[in-house]
Amino acid sequence: MRRLTALALGALLLAGCAPWNTDLVRTGAVAIERPPHDAVEIYWVSAHNDGATTRVHGQIRSRRHNGLPIYGHVDVALLAPSGELLGQAASDPVPVAPYRRGRAAPGQRFSVELPAPPPQGATLRLAFHARAHDS
Repeated sequence: MRRLTALALGALLLAGCAPWNTDLVRTGAVAIERPPHDAVEIYWVSAHNDGATTRVHGQIRSRRHNGLPIYGHVDVALLAPSGELLGQAASDPVPVAPYRRGRAAPGQRFSVELPAPPPQGATLRLAFHARAHDS
């Protein structure tokens, strides 16, 4: 009886937490746009909604195999299905190291918090910029 109660309680807790951990990109709730960049590739993106905000995580890596690290940031824009801008934010500056021939490119993580939850069919547009925004 104790096992059944513990199992039921555990399932209830997990079911209550599941929507908070749902990846909006994997489920298809939001689409991703990544304009091409000659030096950097945004190769992994995940988005989670906590009700009031949307947290976007990802990884970027260099396309270059020589030179110094590229310093820049990722701009994220949340667009409604109609194309209207719902929110935008920029990541903290991140250094993207070049890869060495014969080795996988090291990835650099970024994270951005958007002030609005995405509607169904929304688009996240991510773009890397190799310089800071002008104030």
